[in-house]
Amino acid sequence: SALVFDCIYDLELFFDEMKLVYTCSLPDGEKHGKQTTNFTHRDVTDVIGAHMKESNVLLNNTDVRQIHIFKHKFEYFPRGITNYFENIEAIHAGMNALAFLEKDDMKIFTKLRFLYLYNNVLQSLKSDVLEDNLDLQYVSFYGNQLAHIGSNLLTPLKSLKTAYFNKNVCIDLQAVHNLREIAEIKLEISQSCSDITDEDLMQVLKQNNEKLINLEMKISQLSEQLSDFMSSNRTEL
Repeated sequence: SALVFDCIYDLELFFDEMKLVYTCSLPDGEKHGKQTTNFTHRDVTDVIGAHMKESNVLLNNTDVRQIHIFKHKFEYFPRGITNYFENIEAIHAGMNALAFLEKDDMKIFTKLRFLYLYNNVLQSLKSDVLEDNLDLQYVSFYGNQLAHIGSNLLTPLKSLKTAYFNKNVCIDLQAVHNLREIAEIKLEISQSCSDITDEDLMQVLKQNNEKLINLEMKISQLSEQLSDFMSSNRTEL
């Protein structure tokens, strides 16, 4: 039941940048057996695999900048990856049956620049999922089942250049190095994907509760003023 990353280490292309970075790739799940995660089983317990040499220097975990995970059954995103790879800048995790993605999954990747989660089965994303990943330049949720997306999902990502939201339920747009198209995606999310979710409902209830408290305070103040006024009139009479 242990979740062990058996890494094949190599130098791989770093997204659309013309350079190679040290990468941990898990063996293809369809060819070598699928690993699984669920709500109680999603912590990485070990990382194995033989590191490679570069210029006669043996590389190690701190040199890993990128991770590839394809065709496994990770219903929940694996946690604890940065206990082994603290410098991850890119995550490729396509076709893994990923159904849930939470802020606690992503907040540990403080250096993340590229997040590639295409062809999973995500149905919703809360606004806060990526709020700690401020260096993100590229996100891909292509080919999921997104029907609900928090309206502020992309708001914190000031460096975002490319975003793929094609082939989802509530949105079918992409932006490739185009800030105008990024703005169009944000607008589409707010208009078509942000109908009342649990997150939105809780925010509305909180705001209404605050308004109710303020109203009760005003009523109490007016009641005291009216009482003082009545007392003053009685005294005059």
